[in-house]
Amino acid sequence: MAGGYKDTRTFFTKGTVAEWEHILTLYKEALRLKAQQKNKKPEELIKLDTWFQEELPKLIHSRKERHLTHDEIVQTMKWKLARGKWRPRLTDLVRINTPLAVMQVSKKAFRKLPNLASAVRALSSLKGIGPATASAILAAGAPDLAPFMADECLMAIPECQAIDYTVNEYLIYSDQIQVVVERLNSIDKTGSWNPHRVEKALWTFCIINEFDPSLLGGMPRNGADDDEDSLLTAENGKSDTLGDNSNSADGHSIDCKVDKETENDANDVGIADVESHPEEEDEEAAAKVSDDQESSNVSSVASKDAADNAIVDDRKDQPDEADEVEPASKKAKVDAE
Repeated sequence: MAGGYKDTRTFFTKGTVAEWEHILTLYKEALRLKAQQKNKKPEELIKLDTWFQEELPKLIHSRKERHLTHDEIVQTMKWKLARGKWRPRLTDLVRINTPLAVMQVSKKAFRKLPNLASAVRALSSLKGIGPATASAILAAGAPDLAPFMADECLMAIPECQAIDYTVNEYLIYSDQIQVVVERLNSIDKTGSWNPHRVEKALWTFCIINEFDPSLLGGMPRNGADDDEDSLLTAENGKSDTLGDNSNSADGHSIDCKVDKETENDANDVGIADVESHPEEEDEEAAAKVSDDQESSNVSSVASKDAADNAIVDDRKDQPDEADEVEPASKKAKVDAE
C-alpha cells in the first residue's frame, strides 16, 4: 500500500501533508463506497453531502447572528444518518422542536464558542440532538473550531478504545484532531487545515481503506516531504507516543469496522468520566500505620508487664510496693490499648 499505512490510526499520527491532501481528493469516491454499502444511490448521498459541506455553511454565515432554521437542522440530521447508521426515530424527534427553539438554541450555541463543551450542551437541549449531531451543526458553522464526531474518525484516535457519545469523549477527540491541524499547518504554510477538514480527510481514508484499498495506490510516497520528515524527527518523542497505540495487542492492523452504538436520544447529555479514588490508597496507608503502631504498643505493654513481674519477684518481702506496681502496670496497659 502506498504510504505504508496498514490502518487509519497510523495515517492519523504519521501522514504527510501531501498524503492528507491526496486523500481529501478522494472524498466523493468514499461517499460512493459508503452509499453502496448502505444500498443507496450514490448520487443521493453526494447531493445531500454537497448541501451540508457547501451550502449550509454559507447560509449560516449569511445571517447577522449564526444560527440554523428548523428545516436546516432536520436536513442536517438526514445528512448525518445517511453517512452513518440510519435511525429514522432521530429525525422524527428533531422535527418536534419548534422553529423558534431551533433558532434561539443554535444562536446560543454559536455564542458559546470557542467553548466546545458549552456549545454542545446547549444544542443537546433540543429534542433528538446528542453530542454527535451537535458536532455536525458546529462543524457546519464553525469548521475552524469543531470537527464532526464521526464513528470512523473516533476509532482512528489513539486515545479512543470504544464509541462513547459524551461531551467528554468529544473534547478528547477534538483535542487530538487539533494536534494534527497544528502539525499540518506548521508545514503547509497556507494554513488551510482546520478541524473539519482534517476530520473529513480522516473519514475518507477510513472508508477507502476498509472498502476499496486499491484506491490508495496513487498516494504520494511516505517521506516525500523532506521538511516534514525533519519536523517529525525533531518531534520524534511526541510522534512515537501517539504511534505506539496504532496497532492492536496481537500486532494485527486495526481496521475501521466499529460497533455502532446508539446515540443518546434524550435531552440530557451523559458524561461518563472515569475518576480515580486516591482516598482508598490513603485509607490503606493509614490502616498500615495503625497496625504498626498497635504492634508497637503491644510490644511495649508486654515488656512493661515482664518488668513489673520481675519487680514483684524481687520484692516478695515488700507486698505493699508490689501492690502499688501492679495497678500502675494495668493502667499503662489500658492506656496503650
